[in-house]
Amino acid sequence: ILHATDFSPAALRATNATRELAQRTGAKVTLLTVFEPPSPNAAVDGRKADDWLEVLRSDSFAGVDDVDIVALPGPRPETVICQEAAARNADLIVVGRHGRHAVSERLLGTTSERVARHAPCSVWVTHAAQQEHVVAFDHLLACSDLSEESRGAVALTGALARSFSAHVTLAHVYDIFPPVELIARNYEEDEIAQYGNLLQTRLERLRAELLPEVAGETRALRDKSTVTALCDYAGDHQVKMMVVGTNALTGMRRALIGSVAERVIRHAPCAVLVFRPSRVLKNSRRRHHRVHLS
Repeated sequence: ILHATDFSPAALRATNATRELAQRTGAKVTLLTVFEPPSPNAAVDGRKADDWLEVLRSDSFAGVDDVDIVALPGPRPETVICQEAAARNADLIVVGRHGRHAVSERLLGTTSERVARHAPCSVWVTHAAQQEHVVAFDHLLACSDLSEESRGAVALTGALARSFSAHVTLAHVYDIFPPVELIARNYEEDEIAQYGNLLQTRLERLRAELLPEVAGETRALRDKSTVTALCDYAGDHQVKMMVVGTNALTGMRRALIGSVAERVIRHAPCAVLVFRPSRVLKNSRRRHHRVHLS
């Protein structure tokens, strides 16, 4: 697990998630901070950063056997974080989400959003206001667009649910506007209801396949905004963590509207785990979807 920190309150609260995951899985932990390249006005240099990481290791990770610390210079933290994750073959990056966004962050995205966009592995973004320990994550929301790519996120949710004895809601959001094949002709509103029932059936099949023996339910949510529907559901039903996959937006379209995962990170009322297949996760899928983070 690569734990990235800037020593802010949100980042320090994220250490709880990293510590508990490491203790439960036996994972190795690397504590990473990125500081600005040395300059006369730099608030933090490499020596100070190493000292702070050492304090963090001794104070928060005393019960974890294998913890490295590394402080690296770089003007763009997300670039350094992703490069270090790739170099260390990390299976998971943990970062804390700040509660407020500056104007520049609203335009360009926060560091946590940019890490989720470029990371070579899955990314856990903890919520600034969330105080529960990982073992108290009793309700998980698995978000699926019913594509082949989203299956890994559902399987990972099942693995976490079995570890935490959690309840899982498997959700899919479909547009309030009818599918193209219905728009091409006159349609009745009950046909849209039938379409929703079809999606519900597909979700039930997916649940039976990837979430066997995991308590929970399925929800086909009708809304014009996937992000709004998922975040509203999470807030209304006390979801402790949302698990989402990455989508295929690229280039200008992604620059203008961002990915669903990035917008969920920004607006979610809880922690968000962005799934991206890695070596360990891919191999573990063949072991009856038992996913190990170590």
